[in-house]
Amino acid sequence: MKCLLRSDLLGIDDQGEEAPEYLLNSLDGNLPVACDSESKDYQTSTVVDDKTGVIGSAPKPIVISGPSGVGKGTLINKLMKEFPSKYGFSVSHTTRAPREKELDGVHYHFTERSLMEKDIRDGKFLEFASVHGNLYGTSIEAVEAVTDSGKRCILDIDVQGARSVRASSLDAIFIFICPPSFEELEERLRA
Repeated sequence: MKCLLRSDLLGIDDQGEEAPEYLLNSLDGNLPVACDSESKDYQTSTVVDDKTGVIGSAPKPIVISGPSGVGKGTLINKLMKEFPSKYGFSVSHTTRAPREKELDGVHYHFTERSLMEKDIRDGKFLEFASVHGNLYGTSIEAVEAVTDSGKRCILDIDVQGARSVRASSLDAIFIFICPPSFEELEERLRA
């Protein structure tokens, strides 16, 4: 399996082809835009080999990061729907109250602040952040639960959290999703 990263396209190919040209030709125009930014200088395409394991033969987790409203959830949902036997989503922890229709253990692991603070002190979290007075974080156990099921773990993390994961011992593939433009992002966030 290869992952193609390009300024105007992100695609996943499970056919095992080695040639980057195959990936460029087969994916171009067939998937939604993942990152397109005229303000950045992307001159090359990068093909990332994902065969290196994290623990034993488990594949590297994928950290998908970017600002709110950029489409991380849409991309993750597409991967999960099209490749359900290959990808699993890491369920984050939070100290905030559940919103309507959110289920504990599905959307988040809802927990008490004192318990989450203790687990953070005990080193049980890869990353955590305080957002609007609530704690959010990714536990090591949540990532292991996905990899133990034989799937590649996908983490949906904000930029601050992605920096923490990068600084941790977790060997992962990091993908930053940027908006087509700041105007488009503002429209999405206001909607």
